[in-house]
Amino acid sequence: MVGNGSLSITSKFLNFGAIIGSDYEGTCGNILLGQGITVDIIQENNGPGAGIGSGGGESSSCGDISIGSNSNITVKRYTTPGGTVDNDNPGVAIGAGQISARPQVNVNMPPKCGNIIIYSNANVTAYGQKGAGIGCGAGASSCGNIVIYSDAKVDAKSQSVTGSAAIGSGTGGYDSLVSSIRYQSTCGDIKIYSYSSGNVKAVAASIDAQAIGKGNTSSNYSAYSIVGNVLLLDTAMQKTGGIADYSELSLGETTVTEYEIITDTIETTETTGTITETVTTQYDTWTETTEHISTTVYEDGEYERIAKLNKPLIIHTGTKANEHLRVYIENMRLSALGIEDTKIDPLEAAVSALGVIDKAIEYALNNATKVGAYSSRLGHTNETLVVSKESMTASESTIRDADMAKEMVSFTKNSILTQASQAILAQANQNLSNVLSLLQ
Repeated sequence: MVGNGSLSITSKFLNFGAIIGSDYEGTCGNILLGQGITVDIIQENNGPGAGIGSGGGESSSCGDISIGSNSNITVKRYTTPGGTVDNDNPGVAIGAGQISARPQVNVNMPPKCGNIIIYSNANVTAYGQKGAGIGCGAGASSCGNIVIYSDAKVDAKSQSVTGSAAIGSGTGGYDSLVSSIRYQSTCGDIKIYSYSSGNVKAVAASIDAQAIGKGNTSSNYSAYSIVGNVLLLDTAMQKTGGIADYSELSLGETTVTEYEIITDTIETTETTGTITETVTTQYDTWTETTEHISTTVYEDGEYERIAKLNKPLIIHTGTKANEHLRVYIENMRLSALGIEDTKIDPLEAAVSALGVIDKAIEYALNNATKVGAYSSRLGHTNETLVVSKESMTASESTIRDADMAKEMVSFTKNSILTQASQAILAQANQNLSNVLSLLQ
């Protein structure tokens, strides 16, 4: 999510999938909340899915969750619009969901999420119910490390008295029907910088839960509510993060060859002679000049790297939404072609450079082919639009002709009615004259 806009969501349904994230028993990649955005989520009826993160159910997952600098993120989970908290209602605000109802006998892949990162100057409010505010849901659930950088303002709560940590793991515990079955809520390391500043506030309503750390420390549950190292540091660590604008998004990827760079130095020596002659003596003078020529040669490497494509040129080609063509034009500078430092003098350098020049030609031809394909598609689209315009013009002409015919019929009808009324009136006047003449 990128930009300075805002998104507000109020959910009144039992959400088994996350509001933002993976669906019930589904998966999604990283969730990136960019710099400067505002997100406000209110869940008035809860389910096992997170507000932001992974859904509920076995094998639900999402990647890392990062919250960018200067963003304002609010996720509050209640049972009713008035803010009532149900102690048995699941739900983590930001992080990993949980298995709905009771876990099945074999929970092989509990819901999980990656690392949760909150960058400096972010403002985050996260109220879970039985699940954590930030971290894991109550029950079988797991998340990666949680990092909160200096000057990030965080207000986290786990509101249920049978709930989890405000920041950290859920309760874990026993299967409700089969007491011999255990399930775990597992959180990685928790690291909070500049903790003594008071910018991070964490409250857990459960007397057995830690505000930051384990969701349940009682003797029956502590082995199943697991958290890594909890580091509440006074060390300041400012870190600006999160996607700043659209250009930072990866809109696709392509593979390009990684080259090994080898520099050859060629040494040439040139000897010149001069003759100096005086009246009595002749001198022969010889001068040697040594020239060092360095040639850079690019040889194919064994590895490939992924090149991220930046913002494309988007050309809208239709009459409806999303009817557009994304045009990716590769970098065609000499450095991208790999020939910026290539020399063709002397002969040995030219021979060494033949391979990289062939690669550059292939690269240029590939991109020329892509541009040609774009041009061909746009040409076809243009022809289609021309035909559509002609068809529309013909249709409009037909409709206009029909309208004209309708108006002519109406005009003729009115003309006939007018003439008829005039004739009737004239006839009536004539009859009246005849009556008057008889009376005379």
